[in-house]
Amino acid sequence: MYADLHWHLERGRIDREYALRFLERGLQSGIQFFGVTEHTHHFRQFQPLYEPVLRDETLLGERQRAWYQAHFHEDVERYIELVLRLKGEGWPIALGLEVCFFPETVALAKKLLASYPWDYLVGSVHWIDGWGFDFRFNLPEWKHREIDVTYRRYFALLQEAARSGLFDVIAHPDSLKAYGHRPTQEPLALYHQVADTFAECDVATEVNTGLIYRYPIGRACPEPALLRSFAQSGVPITTVSDAHEPNDIGRALETAQKLAREAGYTSFVTFAQRRRISHSFE
Repeated sequence: MYADLHWHLERGRIDREYALRFLERGLQSGIQFFGVTEHTHHFRQFQPLYEPVLRDETLLGERQRAWYQAHFHEDVERYIELVLRLKGEGWPIALGLEVCFFPETVALAKKLLASYPWDYLVGSVHWIDGWGFDFRFNLPEWKHREIDVTYRRYFALLQEAARSGLFDVIAHPDSLKAYGHRPTQEPLALYHQVADTFAECDVATEVNTGLIYRYPIGRACPEPALLRSFAQSGVPITTVSDAHEPNDIGRALETAQKLAREAGYTSFVTFAQRRRISHSFE
């Protein structure tokens, strides 16, 4: 039994024809539960969440601002109407949203998100104090960063996201490694701390295969030791491909399940109306 609860329409159109390319491909791959999680940066309603970045007047900020100004063109209402239509047609799809986490805009995010009928919300840390670390054009910034200090800050932000109360799932919980930048030694104590925080806050996390095929690291997210910490702390998981193209939906989900089983998991979760539902891998 497979579920894919994190994929995106943003490289195509937010319409039924394009969404069906994902769903039909997913069915062929054996997926039984779908959850679409378009990024907040795709929708003009959520542009205020990015003010900490858009106000940055540094050279780094200018590059990032230019990228974001090419987005924010879609209407979230259109996205929601599409997913509700697909549900009404009988497709096993949940309405999700991937929300960039900024500590400065938590209260605003709560307000902006509250009026929509989400099945689940996914929080993601793509920014460390104004630096969008997974932009390829920002890779030179690593020359100015001490890697272990950066990882400590990243994991602190993950925990802030969990404590915010905004999210049902925290996404790709060690995606800082995407371009091959890894701690000098595996931070096992930090792993346990993060896992315990997620458990205390009752949030799930992902086994995300997107880093296997979309980034140079070529490894699933999280690392096996971090995934074992999540399992030991009782943190539920979703399994996700993070597909940005229809042909990638469900990609390497068998690897995600294998890693989850090896870490001690026997089940995954899906969502409906902000309620978590557990399913056995069998």
